[in-house]
Amino acid sequence: MKFVNSGAQSYIDGSPEAKIISQFRLGNGQLKNRESNGTLKECPICPANVPLTEAHLALKCRALDEVREQLGISQWLRSNEIGENDVNDSLRLFLGDDGAIGPTIRKRGHSLIKMRQALFARTKQLKEIEDQQVND
Repeated sequence: MKFVNSGAQSYIDGSPEAKIISQFRLGNGQLKNRESNGTLKECPICPANVPLTEAHLALKCRALDEVREQLGISQWLRSNEIGENDVNDSLRLFLGDDGAIGPTIRKRGHSLIKMRQALFARTKQLKEIEDQQVND
């Protein structure tokens, strides 16, 4: 049997952007979203009780709508008429199944890094508020 070596995808270059794209594709975006038994934790910043998944963080978390808008993810969602698609299918498209290459994928990786940072910052902020209320 002969295999055709099509080479690495153009975004794979060892950068943090390439790494996070790969992590999100594998469903391991380092979101600290798994219990020790493997069950998903709820999104700590959403008012709705929804599981914290890579797709939720990148495309659906209402608490991060403003960040998503600033990063251009919302524009991508609107221009690709993503609204009615399954969120996991939409994430696959965002991660490159829409045919995006090189710089576009790296930019999306950068956006995912910023989304993850925003999640952690908001989680910390909510924890501090909660701790303050307990101490008052």
